[in-house]
Amino acid sequence: MSLAERVECIAKITDLTQLNYFICGKTHSDIIDFIKLLSESIKGKILVQQHEYEESGKERSDIGFNSIINILKLLSKLDSNIDEIPPIKQPMRFGNKAFQTWYDKTNQTCTSYISDILKENSDEYLQEVKSYFVESFGNRSRVDYGTGHELNFILFLMCIHRLGAFQKNDLPDLILVVFYRYILLMRRLQSIYLLEPAGSRGVWGLDDYQFLPFLFGSAQLINSNELFPVLTNQILDRSILEIYSAKSLYINSIQHILNMKTNVYFAECSPILYSLTSVPTWEKIYSGMIKMYVAEILNKFPVAQHILFGSLIPFK
Repeated sequence: MSLAERVECIAKITDLTQLNYFICGKTHSDIIDFIKLLSESIKGKILVQQHEYEESGKERSDIGFNSIINILKLLSKLDSNIDEIPPIKQPMRFGNKAFQTWYDKTNQTCTSYISDILKENSDEYLQEVKSYFVESFGNRSRVDYGTGHELNFILFLMCIHRLGAFQKNDLPDLILVVFYRYILLMRRLQSIYLLEPAGSRGVWGLDDYQFLPFLFGSAQLINSNELFPVLTNQILDRSILEIYSAKSLYINSIQHILNMKTNVYFAECSPILYSLTSVPTWEKIYSGMIKMYVAEILNKFPVAQHILFGSLIPFK
């Protein structure tokens, strides 16, 4: 593809007509299918720490492993950049402007890493793939973060997958290693720079910032009796949290909420998640999560208007 033929990666949903076009189109279905594909791949498997993944793959040299290692190294570098850019003193409590400095540095830092991941596809797709990656950390000007930004990280992985870097056996690692590492970085960014929750529905959202850890996390707990003998009504049990928060993305995310909101009852700060303790099976919770994600995020104009479209994720 020549420079003149390259498709610019831009937002294209500007009204409800275009939103409906997107909802009825192939790309919308492809995004849902990719999320389901990742979900299916992690059923009954445990979270993996970055150092554990690196140790386990010492004998591997395949493109999937190398691509994942490069993404992990990039996320670690961005994490260390936080230490070099402390929050500044400012009158407003939320939205620390030091985030903008971190964001600009991320924009510079990620180029070489993503180029290494894309290899021979770098010249053609670098700017497109980089757009999804950088946008996955929040909005620079508003200093906020929400589920639309979280979606961008999945689209970043989807682009690399479409370019053939990941094989079927790599799919679980995209969530249990890479996405988990991304979530840990996002929690730190949210805490250090006090990012505003973008489009927050308050207590009537799953979480102030995230959705997908609960969707993927519920899938992970399906068919997991040997690894996670956890019933849906046990997720607030202190012993369950202590034993499984390092293994289960769902329980880890519940633990994070409890750590962040110590002065309020879980049923009050997270009523939707609390209500799920009465749902009998993880299969039903996961099924509901998929439906909710499509209805409340992918199909909602406030999120969809910011989705970027290019040659790898076309507007069709």
